[in-house]
Amino acid sequence: MNIILLISRLSEWTALKGLKKNLVILAIILLQISVFILVYKTGGIKYSYSHIMYLVIILSSFFFGAIGGTLFGITGGLILGPYMPLNTATMEMQLPYNYLYRIFFFTVVGILSGFISHYLISVLKRVEKSSFYSQITGMPNRKYFENMDFDESLSPTLILIELKNYHKAAEDFGYNFYTDMITAFNQSFKQFMKNNDLMELFHFDTGTFAVLLYKTDPKKYIDLFLDFLKNPLKIREIDFYTSATIGVSTYGGNTLKFIREAYFAKDLAAKNLKHYLIFTPEMERESSANFNLVNDIPKALSRNEFFLCYQPKIDLFTNQVSSIEALIRWNHPRLGLVPPNDFIEYIETTTFIDDITRWVIKKSLDSIILMEKINIQMDIAVNVPLKLLEHEKFFDFLSDLKSSGKPINKIQFEIIERDLVKDFEATSSLILKYKDLGIRFALDDFGTGYSTLSYLQQLPLDKIKIDRLFIKNLKTDKKDSDIVKSSIDIAHILNLKVVAEGVEDRKSLDILKKMGCDFAQGYYFTKPVVYEKFIDWYKNYTENHQ
Repeated sequence: MNIILLISRLSEWTALKGLKKNLVILAIILLQISVFILVYKTGGIKYSYSHIMYLVIILSSFFFGAIGGTLFGITGGLILGPYMPLNTATMEMQLPYNYLYRIFFFTVVGILSGFISHYLISVLKRVEKSSFYSQITGMPNRKYFENMDFDESLSPTLILIELKNYHKAAEDFGYNFYTDMITAFNQSFKQFMKNNDLMELFHFDTGTFAVLLYKTDPKKYIDLFLDFLKNPLKIREIDFYTSATIGVSTYGGNTLKFIREAYFAKDLAAKNLKHYLIFTPEMERESSANFNLVNDIPKALSRNEFFLCYQPKIDLFTNQVSSIEALIRWNHPRLGLVPPNDFIEYIETTTFIDDITRWVIKKSLDSIILMEKINIQMDIAVNVPLKLLEHEKFFDFLSDLKSSGKPINKIQFEIIERDLVKDFEATSSLILKYKDLGIRFALDDFGTGYSTLSYLQQLPLDKIKIDRLFIKNLKTDKKDSDIVKSSIDIAHILNLKVVAEGVEDRKSLDILKKMGCDFAQGYYFTKPVVYEKFIDWYKNYTENHQ
């Protein structure tokens, strides 16, 4: 029996009503009569069996408190009092002070045990409330959920709903506004789902709520929840809009695993910029494989398993190669060539990103120097997470490269739009600090992440790279075509150059030229290739585009 059920049962037993109460009273009376019979049959009050009455009195005080303990203490004393012989063999009766003394002690025990049991039950209830219920909403919390018993035949499904901007509310408006927000969401959500009997609601922690469903398709409710989130919360006469990330899991016999899988799906949905994900075992296997890959990174660096490929960017006005992008690849000894998407994003979330980025920069500069020796003048772009720019040692690393004569003025850092900027002024100052070294900046994957126009307006960038997502349907999708054209126009208004990624055919290239795009990159020209193959490609391309 789990602790929640135990406290619940204790609470029920101490608040008996109606027939149950009468049955318990009858049972206690029968127990007292049974003690009378036992004491009489075993020789009378002079023997120790009379002390069994204490257990009956304590039991009665548990059910009925100090008052019940007092009453049953008195009745217990009377039952073993004037009519109970001291010795049944001689039929010697007790003196009055014997049974009056016993009645007094039985009554005292009844009163004390009643107060003690009442106190213990109240403590247990307070513990239950503070440990198993949210202090903000009063709803059952995660600990409560962990102690629940589930019937697998009912197909329990857990839906986790994490409000995305609750941290922002606390930072901007204070903790009281945050609690008002959580309370308002809780009240609105309960009102929204009030007529559904197949659902239980929980407040797991901070901005995370949970819904438990039985024998129900979760997708139907996810759509309802997403519609609900489109409505503003009324907080202090302010319409406050919130959004959420949702993770879903199905019970498989283990409660902690049930919860962990829902959190896993929620976190993966947030990482992939999705509204929700339903957990599948494949997700965990893929994550485990990626975790093992991340653990192999230190060895990969020391064993030279990483290598660079290069992809050119073509100037659409001169048709000449303007620069190249350095792209890391991994030749794993066991897995072979590992696709970049299988490890790059995971590296970005670890401390290895510093070592990897430094390695890429060094190798890129070595390639540029080699090209200069054969009269090829080339700038090179490398991907750098914004958070890395904040490290003073990373800046010192680049300063040392410049001091040693390395051509870091030929480097362009491509920052990824999914790297959320919280303080544009601080980030702008940071970028300018690196630009003083001669490094230029481009915004990569333009159009796929956060607050795009804010990035263009407030950061001192040199270029934007329009994501391949919009380029691949350029010929057939008018919406994508309009987005690309508008992006090019806006960038030019802000004095930014534009690179189109993922160009794979001549028709798309011609459309981009008509739109005024500055540069193009993609398989139409060449896939990313190793240094030697790039040099061969470059020589062949320049010969054909004199």
